Amino acid sequence: MENKTDFTAYLNFLPTESGGRKTAAKSGYRPQVEFEFTKITSSGSQNYIGRDLVFPGENILAEIRILSPQFFLKVNLKLE
Repeated sequence: MENKTDFTAYLNFLPTESGGRKTAAKSGYRPQVEFEFTKITSSGSQNYIGRDLVFPGENILAEIRILSPQFFLKVNLKLE
């Protein structure tokens, strides 16, 4: 499988008491990715920059790879 980055994002993990995760997320985590400009969602693989784990309540810079970019073709999102 090709391992490329579609974009880089600053992620804010909610604290557990605010509805966030109860455990740490490991680099490679694949949650649903949602954008404000469209109702389309897809899984996105997150590669955390500088560390392997992110705990609830922490923030991190991550490289994101959209796993189903074909769903975004109709909204003219170009993932390179």
